[in-house]
This record gives sequence, structure tokens and C-alpha cells, in this order.
Amino acid sequence: MATLEQENTARNFLKTELPKFSQLNPKDFTRDSELGTQFGFSEGLPYFERIVNLYRELAQADLSGVPFSALDPLAKIFVEAIKLFQKIKEFDPKKSANPNADREALINTARDQYDTHFQRVSPVLSYAGRKGTNFEDYERKAKIAVEAVDKLSLEIAEKGRAVEASAEKILHKLQEEAAKLGAGQHSINFKLQSDEHKRISFVWLLFTWLSVALGAYLVWYFFLGPQKVTLENLTAGQAIYLVASRIMLFSVISFLIYWTAKNHGAHQHNYVINKHRQNALATFQTFIEAAGSDQSVKNAVLLQAGQAIYGQQCTGYSDGISSPAAPVNLIEVVKNAAER
Repeated sequence: MATLEQENTARNFLKTELPKFSQLNPKDFTRDSELGTQFGFSEGLPYFERIVNLYRELAQADLSGVPFSALDPLAKIFVEAIKLFQKIKEFDPKKSANPNADREALINTARDQYDTHFQRVSPVLSYAGRKGTNFEDYERKAKIAVEAVDKLSLEIAEKGRAVEASAEKILHKLQEEAAKLGAGQHSINFKLQSDEHKRISFVWLLFTWLSVALGAYLVWYFFLGPQKVTLENLTAGQAIYLVASRIMLFSVISFLIYWTAKNHGAHQHNYVINKHRQNALATFQTFIEAAGSDQSVKNAVLLQAGQAIYGQQCTGYSDGISSPAAPVNLIEVVKNAAER
């Protein structure tokens, strides 16, 4: 059984020599610039690097608590690594009877010894790494991280629900505005039609007044003016000719007056109809909003608006069109309003 002094001796040796060994540069041991490519050790560079890197990791480990049974074999194999690199550094082909064989032997030793080095170093590295790891601290940090992630996920979910609710409100508002714009667009169409018929009806009104003025002038001209004829001085044939020609002339004037007045009335009728449709669409949304959530009232308002747009309307400018009977749903609207 090793004493504590022996254990400390082995530990102190490693603590002293490992930092020196870890500072070695494996490329310095290739010696190609000194020995040339024939006797250089560039082929062994990968093996040199593995050994040096392994002991560099060991130099950073905490060896306290490692027993003598692990420290002593580790120190012995470490000494073998020091001796190997010392031999490589001091190799001189001139002093060797078979320099090629000696060179190959050193490279093969670096290659084959790595397994032994690893077997001695890896248990110590595992112990030192585990000892230096505070698993409780990691567990505590992991719990904090999980709680933070859960909290963040809840916040994201709440924000997602808020955004979804806001998006639904915006969509509903857009749908309402789209409905209003749709109704307003059709209202503009009826307005354009009513304005066009109003303009044309005014033109036909001017023609009607001109026709009436022309008829009045011809009455004066033929019966009171220069073409006034006294029947006493005419023969029967001349009287018949004058009467027939005047009847024909005034028939044409009468038809002209009737035709222009009828066209004026037709366009005025269309103007009133389209104006009524425009007003129905313009006020439709107001009545729908006033109805609130009462679907029966909304349906009745929709029916009235549809009848105002597509049904026949009495304007006073058209013949043979009587005022339509009031629909039953109008009574239902009044009834529902009274009950509420």
C-alpha cells in the first residue's frame, strides 16, 4: 500500500512536467529542415500530435483525489513519452549504424504507444472532468431554462390568441366595410343612370316647348296673321284645299308635341326610378345597423330594399303603372318594432 507521500510525489511530478510537455510543438520534431526528407520525421507528425494533445488535456485537469494506483502508471507512461520525444529530438543519422531502421522504429513507437497512453490518461480525465462538473448546478440551470421556455411559450400563446382575435376583428370590420363599399358602388351606378336620364329629359323638355311655341306661332300665322283667309272670297275647291292642308300641318305639329312630351316623360320616369334606387341603396346600411342583431328585421329591410330596386314604381310620368301594394313584411317590421 503506497503512502500519502508517494502519492503526492507522483502528483507533483505530473503537475510540474505536464505543463512543460504541453508546450511542445509537434511540428518541431519533424526536423525535415535539419535531416532532409530522407531522415526527417514528417511521417510521424500525426502520431506526435495525438500524444501531445492528449497530455495537454491532462495538464488542465485537477489531479487532486486521484489515487497512487492511477498516478504511478500514469507517471511512468508519461516518462516514456518524454523519453520518446527526447530521442526524436537527439536523433543523428551519422551516429547510427542503420539510421533508416532507427528512424522507422521511433515513428512506430510513437504510433504504437498511443494506445497505452490513452488507457492510462482517459480514466483520470474522466474522473477529473466528472469531479469538476457541478451536476446540481446544471440541473438547477436546466430547470430555470425549462421554466423560462414554458413562460415564454405561454406568453407567445397569449400573444397569438390576442393577434388572432385582433385579426378576426379586423377581418370582420373589413367585411363590413366591403359590404358598405359594394352597396355604395351600386348606388353610384344608379346615380349615373339617373343623372343621364335627367339630362336627356331636359333636352326633350326643350324640344317640347319649342314644338308648342311652333304650334302657337303657326296658329297665329295661318288664322290671325298674314295667311289669314276669308272663306267668302274662295271657291269650294279652294276652301277644301286650305282646310285640308292646315289640318295636315297641325296634325304633324300635334304629333311632334305629343312625341317630344312622351320622350320627356319616359326619361323623367327613368330618372325618378333610378334616383329612388340610389336612395334605397344609400340608406340600406343605416337601416341594417339600426336593426342590431334582429335577423327578422334585417330580412324585412332587405326585402324592402330589393323591392325598391327591382319592383315597379309609380312615378306619375308613365301610363298604366299603378302603385304597388304594400307587402306583408312591412307590417311585420312595424309589428316587431312595436313589440320591442
